[in-house]
Amino acid sequence: MNGEASALWSLVSREGVWFVRCRPLEQIPGVRHLFSTRRAEGEDFDLGGRAGTLRAARVARLLRAGGLRGELRMLAQVHGTTLRVPEEAVEAQPPGDGWLWDARRHAGYVVAVATADCVPVLVVDARGQRAALLHAGWRGIAGGILERALEALERQGSPPAQLRLALGPAIGGCCYEVDPERWCAVRGAEGPREEPSAGAVRLDLREALRQRAVRRGVAREAIFSAPWCTRCRADLFFSYRSQGTSAGRMLACFGAGSAAVPARGTRDSELAVP
Repeated sequence: MNGEASALWSLVSREGVWFVRCRPLEQIPGVRHLFSTRRAEGEDFDLGGRAGTLRAARVARLLRAGGLRGELRMLAQVHGTTLRVPEEAVEAQPPGDGWLWDARRHAGYVVAVATADCVPVLVVDARGQRAALLHAGWRGIAGGILERALEALERQGSPPAQLRLALGPAIGGCCYEVDPERWCAVRGAEGPREEPSAGAVRLDLREALRQRAVRRGVAREAIFSAPWCTRCRADLFFSYRSQGTSAGRMLACFGAGSAAVPARGTRDSELAVP
């Protein structure tokens, strides 16, 4: 990472688990967040697949290390634009690709989305009152999942100018080649007027999200994009484009919490990663 990126993002090892945090969002009181990696002491830290004893133990380890407390809620992700609230997921994982979280109603829940190249998007009110956590692949971005979340937060009392966005580790424009139709679907009618020529073209999902957020009133300086490409850094993150159907999954998590204190004798440090 360069110096500017290091000022905005940190890679932390706590109790043997490696995860990423966005520094500006860490300053918001009363809430905690993290983006997991594939690295943990003693194992490849896959958090995907069917729910089971091994996965549950890994998730519990991750949340404990990250200082997140509450009942975990997850989604049956379908690459769409449906947003849920935690109380809709009491008995099962409902279909959807995003969460709406309110501190007054949902402080007892931790919400999560799974990724392996798609963009985990965390939108947080600067006062920590409300948030949205999104799984944003090209279909969700083209369908307007970010815009739906911003509109929902504004209706609840958090206008775009009050929001902070973290665009977590995802495949970068350096590695994501798509056909022209997909490029145009994501960039949208409000994007640049030029269109790509025939053949595969490169698409930067996080930049597309940044532009969409700015057009809806979010301040440019309040949008923070992680410096890692998951395909370039397959040693640190799972990547579907790199590993195919065997790729594991990472979790982006958000909820109420406080600064985690490492257990006695464990290592807690920031890691310098190029």
